[in-house]
Amino acid sequence: MVESVFIMSEQYYIAVKASLHSTDSSVFGLDPVEIAALLKRFPNSQSPIFNGILLKGSPIQVINALSELGYKVVCSSGESEIVWTLRRDILIPEFSRKSHRSESARVANTEVEKKPLRTSKSMLATPTIKLN
Repeated sequence: MVESVFIMSEQYYIAVKASLHSTDSSVFGLDPVEIAALLKRFPNSQSPIFNGILLKGSPIQVINALSELGYKVVCSSGESEIVWTLRRDILIPEFSRKSHRSESARVANTEVEKKPLRTSKSMLATPTIKLN
């Protein structure tokens, strides 16, 4: 009997904070590979700020660059200074799920429940990180 392998997904969230009139944007929650890719896209950026990175680019330019990494805006708040929350779905093979539980499952000390395979193009497409 052949055992089915399901692909699991987890959502990963980041935040972009800036004014629409600003020429730089703060981004919070990126992993080191994504930071390296964005620093190549925005070369004059100041890398470290508290819990994030400061990029020399308008918020719309930064959000468009993040969309190339698979992120989508899920909400925003603020008036003069706006915070955009972005989400990306990360695919996890079922066979590795047992040894690599999600952060929330580790905190709650519970197993991650099984989810059915999603067939949406956005779920199955692996984001490409552009370095130029």
